[in-house]
Amino acid sequence: MSLELRNNSRSFYARITINGERRLHSLASNYEGPPPPGLKMKQKGDDAFEKSRKAALEEQKDLKKKLNKKAHKVKTLKKIHKIQTGEIIDSLQFKDLVELHKNVVRAKEISPKHLENIGLSLERFVAFLKASYPKVTDPNAVTREAAEAFIQHEIASKNYTNKTINEHKSHLSGLFGTAMKLERIYKNPFQDIPNLGEDPTHRRPFTIEQLCSILEISKEDPLIYPLVVAAMTTSMRLGDCCCLKWSSVREDIQQIMVPAARKTMKPMYIPFYGLLDAVLQEAKKSRGDSEFVFPKAS
Repeated sequence: MSLELRNNSRSFYARITINGERRLHSLASNYEGPPPPGLKMKQKGDDAFEKSRKAALEEQKDLKKKLNKKAHKVKTLKKIHKIQTGEIIDSLQFKDLVELHKNVVRAKEISPKHLENIGLSLERFVAFLKASYPKVTDPNAVTREAAEAFIQHEIASKNYTNKTINEHKSHLSGLFGTAMKLERIYKNPFQDIPNLGEDPTHRRPFTIEQLCSILEISKEDPLIYPLVVAAMTTSMRLGDCCCLKWSSVREDIQQIMVPAARKTMKPMYIPFYGLLDAVLQEAKKSRGDSEFVFPKAS
């Protein structure tokens, strides 16, 4: 065991080895007074610092006892699991998680698209583990620390909105939660990690000028323009616009009825007029025998 200090932090950090694995833990103890030069713990500080060092060493000792107790509990749970099921709890691999989740009994069958999105979230997480936690090779070895580090990595990448990051976390929590309920793992590292707040920056609507510019530019592409008009006037997602069927278009009451939106699987009832009405009339001229309003996009 050893204590360390970090720049821009007054906390003590402890390196503790459990079952041959050495990890760094942030302690609740903060140091008082000026630290040793260069933050080198081999040197002594003033009386206030040494007093806080003593308190940190006691916290470190207590933490190691708790970690050893937890490690022993985990070892016992693994033995019990093997006796009950004949399976080694660590035998579950990351690639097995989606299949377990897919086949679990549920009130409503999970859609192929949603299952695909869950798989993509898992791929991102496994890639992160390989880069940042290479020793974590199976679901049972994933710690809360690694789960939270992944969320922080997603935030730092700035590639996703908070809403999308929450979805990634929800997908992974669902996978680990299913495996835990089936007694294939003993913990869900994503459980109780709070959702991120909504990012209003990504919900700022287009201005009228921007919408006019988008419409004007999209007119140059006969495939894109109808889809832009459909999305702009109905707020439907791209997939719903591309796969809009004539059976969903009620011209008599000027309403689009989508039985099940691709994301929510809930029905939508949307009135149409103006630009979209003109687009639908144009599409009707070349309808042919396709069931889709925009067959080239479907």
